[in-house]
Amino acid sequence: MSSMRETQAITNLAAHGYLTQRHVDELVLGGSTLSPQSRQVVVRRVLGRLKRLGLILETPRVMSPGWQATRLVYFLTAAGYREAQRLNPELPARRPHHGDASLMAHALMCADVAVAFRQAARNRPGDELVDWESGWLAAERLGSTVVVPDARVVYATGEWEIDAFIEVDLATEGSRVFAAKVAQYLDLYRSGEWRGHLPVWPIVLTITPSAARNATLRRVAATVMSAQSDAERIRTAFEFAFCPINDMTGPAGPLGAIWTFAGRSGKEMILGTLNRGSG
Repeated sequence: MSSMRETQAITNLAAHGYLTQRHVDELVLGGSTLSPQSRQVVVRRVLGRLKRLGLILETPRVMSPGWQATRLVYFLTAAGYREAQRLNPELPARRPHHGDASLMAHALMCADVAVAFRQAARNRPGDELVDWESGWLAAERLGSTVVVPDARVVYATGEWEIDAFIEVDLATEGSRVFAAKVAQYLDLYRSGEWRGHLPVWPIVLTITPSAARNATLRRVAATVMSAQSDAERIRTAFEFAFCPINDMTGPAGPLGAIWTFAGRSGKEMILGTLNRGSG
């Protein structure tokens, strides 16, 4: 790569699979002192050069959850993925499959969540986005082939450190599939295998495309958790929280009172609700 910004664009495309120009702007230039207009010019130049080098391609305009406007979407070519592997040898050997509209929508929604946490850290003095791991890396560190979160985020404030698995839901699967996923998380928690890889058991944050889907999945999770033979232990050690994508990307951001928790009523912040006894 001829510039740090091109390198950052490549590595972020490898991590997320698909990104729009808005995502690249935030992930590469977030916090820059450049004006919005200048940032757009810089990002267009970066994407244009990577395209000319044969490292990225763009799709036709598509809709993505939580957004009204259509946008161009960028992804790595085979050559681009090889360059990303050179920059980050931890990347999987095989390039992720492209071309599926649902995979694209899912990747863009994951990127929206990543950007929301980055913006929160930038807008809150003293906060820090410590880490954002892609799902494949989070699963690899867990040593799990069954539970594969969409991402893992570590976010620090002056008082708290949030360690969370991210689940992005497009409402394309039935309730039984989600119930099975909740049970798999519970089994992994009980196994204790994660203790050699994580300091505490993370909260599980599920982001949904709508308030109705949010309510449905929260009820499903509460039902599965209450049906466990060790339900009391699970209730005190395990947090499953939900919010719609529009709330996540709205003015309150991910640290606002936007979350509903399995087994509880009302909207809460994730700060201050975390159970510190789940380590």
